Amino acid sequence: MRLSIRIFFASYVACSAVMGFSVHADTSAIEDTSLGDVSLEVYNSIIKDSSFSRFKEMDCKVIGRSISKVGSGVLVFATTESACGWGASIGPIWLILTEDGKSKLVLSSGGYGVSAAKICNADRVVISSSLGGRAVFKRFLYHGGKYVPAPYVKAGCDPR
Repeated sequence: MRLSIRIFFASYVACSAVMGFSVHADTSAIEDTSLGDVSLEVYNSIIKDSSFSRFKEMDCKVIGRSISKVGSGVLVFATTESACGWGASIGPIWLILTEDGKSKLVLSSGGYGVSAAKICNADRVVISSSLGGRAVFKRFLYHGGKYVPAPYVKAGCDPR
């Protein structure tokens, strides 16, 4: 799965250069060895969300790391440590925006990896996973203080 994610993003970046817009994607995955303890503010923003309740019952520890800048804030990727509560290489993915000393949960999803990039002046993330041997990519756009489902961006920044 890791190789297919890397190939996807390498081809996406190369394709975007040909189409006339540049992309630098910051990526991470639920099995990333660079994940570590999260701040208390980040942790508190996750445990308040209903998506965390089943992981709280299993006494899962939250780990994560900063993956991108969004506006004047920093986007933190978080998941559970040691595959706690995961199923078939798909784990919880929380994205938390930290800005001015405050943390806010901006996306709760599930998958294997996450990539964050600014495309056509818009902050976007892609959550990747594999289902039945096929790669699955869910795209989100930062809008209105959270990430919302977004269409694929074609050449010239036209989201159709």
